[in-house]
Amino acid sequence: MRNESLLHFGEIHWNEVAPKFLYYDESDVTTSRKIRDFYFGKDTKIDTLDKLDNYTALLGDRHFFVGVAKAIELHAKEAPTYIYYYTYPGEFTLANILLSIKGKYPVMVEVLSHVVSSWVRKTIFGINPPRYGICHADVS
Repeated sequence: MRNESLLHFGEIHWNEVAPKFLYYDESDVTTSRKIRDFYFGKDTKIDTLDKLDNYTALLGDRHFFVGVAKAIELHAKEAPTYIYYYTYPGEFTLANILLSIKGKYPVMVEVLSHVVSSWVRKTIFGINPPRYGICHADVS
């Protein structure tokens, strides 16, 4: 998301790029438009970091939830099936830690700085960090 030229390319060529990373028929422009409208609304500019939550939801829905739904559907034909949707926000999330790595200092220094500053913002100032979803690495 930090590569602005890549973001800009994706915005301009949405109808060509979206089918490739979401795995659907490239000739289906209607689906591309519907997906863009659903996740980004009528915003004409989708190449900014403030759209990170939208991209996270889009990719999570396609690459995780579609597969899970299909697996549940197949398993339910054989046995009773229950799904647990894990949404507990851990204290420190992998997404936030990875986004804190800028390459300016050694990785451990940047990660430690992020963890400490996040703790100070939350504990002292009551400012919660942004949430980009839950991943396996967040389970504590």
